[in-house]
This record gives sequence, structure tokens and C-alpha cells, in this order.
Amino acid sequence: MVKKSWQHKNFKESLLSATKGLAIILKNERNARFIALSALIVIAASFFMRLSLREFALVFIVIAMVFISEVINSLIEYILDLMHPAHNEMIKKLKDASSAAVLISAFCSLVVGLLIFIPHFKKIFF
Repeated sequence: MVKKSWQHKNFKESLLSATKGLAIILKNERNARFIALSALIVIAASFFMRLSLREFALVFIVIAMVFISEVINSLIEYILDLMHPAHNEMIKKLKDASSAAVLISAFCSLVVGLLIFIPHFKKIFF
């Protein structure tokens, strides 16, 4: 087996590279920062509302789904920008379609969040 120069030697190197990738996304992508901040607020609210373990697991899964969608969307945009930096209508369509995945996952997470949090809000405020 031929080792490529970009391959990691061990798990620690892989983890470090993944952490650097996350930092790049958070530094360069406004929407990723918004998603991360929203996630922190929702997680704090989950503890405040004393969600059950199942409810928290669902909240955590949809947060991850949205963030993963955003990372994949950013990756697609980076690749397309690298391949074709000039404006191109097909590239725009590809980027728009990629963004749609984030929109769909965000909408899905909103619905799940409302289904989980509304009963807890009713208990506290009504």
C-alpha cells in the first residue's frame, strides 16, 4: 500500500485535522457561526426545560443534522469555487441546491424543536 503525503499517521492527527476543518468553517461561514450559537442556546434551554433523555437526544440529532448540512454545503461551495471561480449559471444552480439541503434540515429541526419545546413552555408559563 502506498502512503500518500496527505494521509494521517494516526488518530490524533486525524482528529487535529478535523478540528482545524471545523475552525475553518466557523471562521469563514457566517451561517455556521449562527447555527453554532443557536445550538448552544437550544442546548442550554434543553437543560433549563429539563428535557427527557429521549427529547434531548432528538434535539441533539437535529442540531447535528443542520450543522453537518452546513459543513457539506460549505464544502461543495469551496470545491465549486476552486473549480470555476468565475460566475457560471450552472455553478449557481449547484450552490443553490446545496443550500436547499441546509434549509430543509433547518426547517425539519425547527419542527422537531417546536414539538419538543412547546409542551415544556406550556408547563412553565400556563
